[in-house]
Amino acid sequence: MLRGAVSKPTYSRRHSSSSPTQCHLCGKTYTESSNLAKHIKTVHLKLRPFKCKQCSSSFAEKNKLGKHIQSVHERARPYKCELCEATFSQASDRKRHRLVLHEGFRPYVCEHCGRAFGRRSSLAQHCQRVHKVARTADGGGGGTAAVTMAELQRMGSTMMYPLGVGSGSVAPH
Repeated sequence: MLRGAVSKPTYSRRHSSSSPTQCHLCGKTYTESSNLAKHIKTVHLKLRPFKCKQCSSSFAEKNKLGKHIQSVHERARPYKCELCEATFSQASDRKRHRLVLHEGFRPYVCEHCGRAFGRRSSLAQHCQRVHKVARTADGGGGGTAAVTMAELQRMGSTMMYPLGVGSGSVAPH
């Protein structure tokens, strides 16, 4: 079988119309019971069995530990921005950099003054410093997150516009 290929029984199980399994603690649904079990262990029980031998960090998944070691302890930065000299330890960080810095993507808007930010944490810092708004339980600070990256991917959006550009603008004005 080719690398990444899925056997027919696995494909059928993933794409069948069987009812999803729901977490009894938060209501989130999963199509596979193994994913629900992983969710309960990592989110609700906060199990982090993969420990870093070089520091006190621990992780729910082995691959996350590997990425941590590579980026923090080995300082590997194999992902280079095509538009500038910036380098990154994760491809997702490079993508976010390109969207925010080079393409002007700013989906997080301050509800107090309308200023837009490329990161939720930047919006929260702004609201704390400028508007003296305390950080909320969700990590926000009085701002509006119009669309998250995951939401854009779920919507199937392939075009992302800077604020105020085109009819596909992702944040309210």
